[in-house]
Amino acid sequence: MPVLTRPALTRKSAPPTHKAPTAPAPAVDNTCSNAGWYVQLGAFGRSSMATDLAKLIKSRGFSTCIGTLPQNHLYRVLVGPVPNRIAADTVTQRIANLTKHQGYPQYWSPVR
Repeated sequence: MPVLTRPALTRKSAPPTHKAPTAPAPAVDNTCSNAGWYVQLGAFGRSSMATDLAKLIKSRGFSTCIGTLPQNHLYRVLVGPVPNRIAADTVTQRIANLTKHQGYPQYWSPVR
């Protein structure tokens, strides 16, 4: 009886995949330019994430901006400015009650 043999299986390597270069993050158009007391809600490495949170908080009636510093290139979502630390504490609580986002008061200055 003849023995049937199968041809050896060879794997073809997949063609190399080249990812298209990613476009730079869109410029943030609502940057924080005034020093003062703010409530910081988050700090993100991607501007799109900061912009999304800023839009959400702004839709709830808060004044938002996005602050960056050259030292670490994070995009901080800030609410304010408000007159002082006590006002920042009050706004922090209002934001937590309305949005469930926890923030903290911070004195922000665009140049450090």
